[in-house]
Amino acid sequence: MRSNWLYMLMACVMSVTMWYMVTGQERVETLIEVRVEFKGMPAGLIVRDGLVKKVSVRLRGPKGLMRSINEASLTYAVDLSTLKKGTSIVPVVVEKLPITRAFEVVEVTPSRLVLEVDSVAEREVPVDARVTGTVAPDVVVEGLRFTPAKVRVRGPESVVDALRKLHAEVPPPPADTVGDVLVDVPVVVPELVESTPAQLQVAYRVTIARREVVLSRQVRFDDIQGLRIKVAPAKVSIRAELPRSQASDAEVLKSIEARIELPEDVAPGVLHLPVHTVSPDGVRVDEVVPDTVTVTIQKR
Repeated sequence: MRSNWLYMLMACVMSVTMWYMVTGQERVETLIEVRVEFKGMPAGLIVRDGLVKKVSVRLRGPKGLMRSINEASLTYAVDLSTLKKGTSIVPVVVEKLPITRAFEVVEVTPSRLVLEVDSVAEREVPVDARVTGTVAPDVVVEGLRFTPAKVRVRGPESVVDALRKLHAEVPPPPADTVGDVLVDVPVVVPELVESTPAQLQVAYRVTIARREVVLSRQVRFDDIQGLRIKVAPAKVSIRAELPRSQASDAEVLKSIEARIELPEDVAPGVLHLPVHTVSPDGVRVDEVVPDTVTVTIQKR
């Protein structure tokens, strides 16, 4: 009997404490966000506009209990099973919010959802691919090919019916790429529209735009102390190809030289030596005329 009185006393104390927490504390307002989940969407329909991820709820209640609210666990379920094509207004029902009675719901934003509902449509749409973005100087993308030529799209009827052609945006080729390139590129579709397949296989070839130049150059060599060196002919003609943007660059052209290498044990006499060229990266020398010169060496 004594123990029962003890339990009754503890229950009374706890009840008074809870009553004080709910009614006796300072009442404050706070704003929380409640995640929205949609369920029961009828087959063959799709919501084109009006869906929200969360609603804002202004609450009033005891200050002490406000700290106990865990927004991450709050979810409001919206049943869409009665939707029909067109505009549907779905009110946010306060009584169905996951809020305990210890709090008063002051305001819900939005208080209703205005949903634009459309039929789901499918059809084939032609597609093309194009290179977008900035292509590096002198880089030429040619022979662009892609498969398939059409994709099947699925989405809101009003959006699908308006589609005439879709595009796949091919990024510029990576730096220093030359030759054949094969990439998978996503098809760009409007919001709520799906494409099958979702990607195109795109093939293209990368080349460098080049220009041919013909230059007259003095044949250069390293002087050797005590010897007089004469080269005939003193100049040669160099035919070279270089990137188009460099063909008019005076500094680049100036750096293309013609040289001969004298033997380390060179002695007075006559030599016939090949002409070598020195050029910056990207320059291709196709011909030197003449490619051999006569070198006369005399003592000073």
